[in-house]
Amino acid sequence: VRQALDNKLKENDDDSQAESVSYFVKEIVRRYTGEISELGSYYKMAYNTDDEKEERNGVNDIEDKTLSFHSINESYPDVTKLYSDPDIYLVPNFLSSDQCDRIINKSSPHLMPCLVKSESSGDVVMDDKIRTSTNTNIPRKEVPTLTKKIIDLMNCSEEQLEMYQVLKYDRGQEFKPHTDGFEGPVTACGFFQSGRIATLFCYLNDVEEGGKTVF
Repeated sequence: VRQALDNKLKENDDDSQAESVSYFVKEIVRRYTGEISELGSYYKMAYNTDDEKEERNGVNDIEDKTLSFHSINESYPDVTKLYSDPDIYLVPNFLSSDQCDRIINKSSPHLMPCLVKSESSGDVVMDDKIRTSTNTNIPRKEVPTLTKKIIDLMNCSEEQLEMYQVLKYDRGQEFKPHTDGFEGPVTACGFFQSGRIATLFCYLNDVEEGGKTVF
């Protein structure tokens, strides 16, 4: 879309550039309405009014005295607890082979180099010394079956879910040790005060050797 706009601006004089910008905005809305709507809930959580922030901070002051990990649905079929502090669970065959293949096929054409949050500036940047894989996002509304399964397993509401991130690691690629939570009023996913309470990995394919996640 951006390339199409640049071409139009080069072709047109100053009087018609406003029309080109309007075209660009309409194309963005047409192509990304779902993603924009989904991010709206995150925006509201990130930018509350002062009264809402004070109320939320008051609740946090109480909750901080009894910190604990988010509890998942331990009665979910075949769930097994592997480790405590932190809590790590395993659910074999959480997705079917067909579901995995469809997610891979849907996401593969859109993979881009991964970004990380800079510790020094707080900006989201590309850093090939820390994270070398590729990724893309899938809106929740495009995979309703997956959304339902996650809600059932994670004991949460849909409003607590981020947009789904699909990652691909080619041979030799990695994401060096890091945390999945962030300090500050707005996190990378748009939640207020680091809203990520748990991370769910769904491994979409297998390899003969190599490939692992270390906690």
